[in-house]
Amino acid sequence: VELHDADLLCGCVPSGEVYATLVTRASKVAEWLSRLGDHAGCNTWKQCIAEAPLSVLSDREFLFPAVRMESRVLEQVPPEFRSDRELIRAAIEQSGTALRYATKEMQSDRELVREAVSQDGFALQFAGAQLQADIQLALEAIQQDACALELIAPSMKSREDR
Repeated sequence: VELHDADLLCGCVPSGEVYATLVTRASKVAEWLSRLGDHAGCNTWKQCIAEAPLSVLSDREFLFPAVRMESRVLEQVPPEFRSDRELIRAAIEQSGTALRYATKEMQSDRELVREAVSQDGFALQFAGAQLQADIQLALEAIQQDACALELIAPSMKSREDR
């Protein structure tokens, strides 16, 4: 079926060029994204995720928009997705502290940790031990939120640059 801009927009847009992007999703994925977005039939996002079938929770088409809406969705997904670098990155963009749900390997990925810390200084506490002791990352965390100073190890606080 061929539709034209006027058919789609019912004359709501002044004449001229209109660009649109259409996204198609499996009906089950679309249904659960809608439920997650407006908590339809659920009290909280967590309840929506708890009720979602494993087939939906295992579908990257669902997971990417879901973690962009609510990064804590990562807490409920099958373990193999917690090592999916791009999915972790998408969650970190929503909230730096989503790093807490990533695998140890991802928590030791300097680039991901830097992104998380620049989004939320408190994400440093979820980084791997070696990166928590990294002075550069610590400074970035403090720059993002001065209160992140409480996360810095005492040995780093008194360390003098040589």
